[in-house]
Amino acid sequence: MPQIVGLLGERIRNLRKENNITIEEIAFKAEIDAQNLRKYELGKQEMKVGMLKRIATAFSITTSELLNFDILKENEE
Repeated sequence: MPQIVGLLGERIRNLRKENNITIEEIAFKAEIDAQNLRKYELGKQEMKVGMLKRIATAFSITTSELLNFDILKENEE
């Protein structure tokens, strides 16, 4: 499970950077605390399904797209 938490954090961070959005902007759109979002990005906190949906919606993507970790592997190559 911790590996998934880390991958999800990395995915969120990459999406933010690709879209040139701050943590505060995504936190506002997802209606969550920016400090909690930082913990998610760092892989220090697990999140519930409802939070996944809120963060995906904040990025205007589906939950499936948010959980697409294959994109991380493509970026490494």
